Amino acid sequence: MEPGLPGPVVAGVSAVRVLLAALTGMGNAVLEALLLSPLVDALAVVTRRESGPFPYYPCRPLEDACRDAGVACRADADLDAPAGLECVRSFAPDLLLTATYHRIVPPAVLNCAGLAVNIHPSLLPRYKGPTPTNWAVAFGEAESGVSFHILSVQIDSGALLMQYRTPIACLTDGEVRRKLYALAGRHTSDLLAAVAAGQCAPLQLFTAGSSHPRFASERGVGLLRKGGFVRENLVRAVTPYPGTQFLESNAL
Repeated sequence: MEPGLPGPVVAGVSAVRVLLAALTGMGNAVLEALLLSPLVDALAVVTRRESGPFPYYPCRPLEDACRDAGVACRADADLDAPAGLECVRSFAPDLLLTATYHRIVPPAVLNCAGLAVNIHPSLLPRYKGPTPTNWAVAFGEAESGVSFHILSVQIDSGALLMQYRTPIACLTDGEVRRKLYALAGRHTSDLLAAVAAGQCAPLQLFTAGSSHPRFASERGVGLLRKGGFVRENLVRAVTPYPGTQFLESNAL
């Protein structure tokens, strides 16, 4: 451990109460890992009910996967609201785990958990932000990965706990996301083991890195229009979403 970093984040526990806040996609892979772990004593899920296709490749809605597994799931909980806070407080999780969750978790909720961890689909501190895989593909990265880090109100900036790498050359964004989500699922057990043993200590503090806006946003289009991108990479970056028509309609 590097000098100046804090010590273990939580004391060891014999079994872990986990609240998973996640979206369909990575959430499914992490849910499966949590269900298979003998270290998980209790499990509840908070997610978003999708009104349209998501994550833009075939994937069972996380809410449906929870129902079939008999896991309590709130698909409409607003963690910023008093009811959402009370939901977390009453569950009293040892571990609050977010996986591609779409909202910033407020401090009051973070304080209800023994430990709060986010799983981000990039090699932090590079590619912070809401759509890291699109940008990694657009920039032609040869590898990416998943970063398990302390969850904080400053997006994707909490101290790193664990990080795992994988090649992504020549893959589309959809293929990258599926590969990273599976990677996150495989290594969720490492996080649970560290939490149960009381050995979940930060490895690194982020002092620099890169942050990018939502890929299909006005700011994202502005960045793309500055040029320097290989056309083949852009096509892979928008497949399956927002699609090649996004490039045509924005004259990219």
